[in-house]
Amino acid sequence: MSALPEIEADEGKLSRAFINLLLNALEVSEEGGKIWVTSRFQPNVHASGIDVLIEDEGPGISQEHMFDIFTPFFTTKSKGTGLGLTNVKQTIEAHEGRVEASNRPSGGAAFRVWLPVISGTGD
Repeated sequence: MSALPEIEADEGKLSRAFINLLLNALEVSEEGGKIWVTSRFQPNVHASGIDVLIEDEGPGISQEHMFDIFTPFFTTKSKGTGLGLTNVKQTIEAHEGRVEASNRPSGGAAFRVWLPVISGTGD
């Protein structure tokens, strides 16, 4: 297994973003449910990056909420501020990356995070 190239990041903020995504996956998962985390290098002539995918076996994201989940103060939780995914998106974008949400074909949600690698590494 080869190491992933380096990225330039605020370790604390990026860690909190990934922890938030993992906690969300845990909250929607039933006991014994699975959560997958995979990462890979995505080479590209214009902008290479690291692709991180977090998937769960929860109920997924309803289509009516799919476009609202990153909106500040939007939540479907009875106890929640609606800022978790907003903060994730802001953190990832501050690192010149992007985050996308989708539903897994077999059920559950998937969050894909792409972060650029330091120029000259892995290219």
